[in-house]
Amino acid sequence: MKTTAKLLFVLACAVSAFAVKTHATPIVIDAALHDYQSNQGYYRTVDFYQFSSAGGFASFDIFARGYQASSLDSMLWLFRDDGILDVSDLLTQNDDFWSISGRGFTDGSYSSLDAYLSVNFSAGNYLLAVGSCCNYGATDITDGMQWNGAASYSNPLLYRSLPYQLTVNGAVNNFRPQNTAISNIPEPASIALLGMGLLALRLYRKKAAV
Repeated sequence: MKTTAKLLFVLACAVSAFAVKTHATPIVIDAALHDYQSNQGYYRTVDFYQFSSAGGFASFDIFARGYQASSLDSMLWLFRDDGILDVSDLLTQNDDFWSISGRGFTDGSYSSLDAYLSVNFSAGNYLLAVGSCCNYGATDITDGMQWNGAASYSNPLLYRSLPYQLTVNGAVNNFRPQNTAISNIPEPASIALLGMGLLALRLYRKKAAV
């Protein structure tokens, strides 16, 4: 038990050091949402990212429509992270960035359906959710899944994946995935560091579940 605790501490420190070191430069993450079906219906995953801020501006830019042939119509939600997520924690949201003075193309986006948020933060802890249009008010995403309708049983359980790229700039610290498998992390981190981070997250979840 002590060995596991020490390992968790070392890994958590490594991940924390990575996040603090890299927040001053753009963080670019490749990930994907996934469509699933069951006898209860057709669902799409929602990705959550945790971070803190000491205060100041930060932006979150999605490149999804057409990214790696993705058809995702993305949406972003920002929440306070008070330890118990519900809709009362919602601070702001964005579906299409075309209404935001032309911003959002710097990451390679060419569709106005890609979501974009720019926020002036107060000091605190936050959650960013990446999902799909059009759950305004975040009433259907806090469990990590969005209802997309009745199931089509001609398709397999895992129907498809919808890649996206998330670019983060500005006053964020310790930006990390909460429930998301990411396929890249920015320099100077390595693939080994990503593995350590995921292991630390897994150990934490096992401990929390006991």
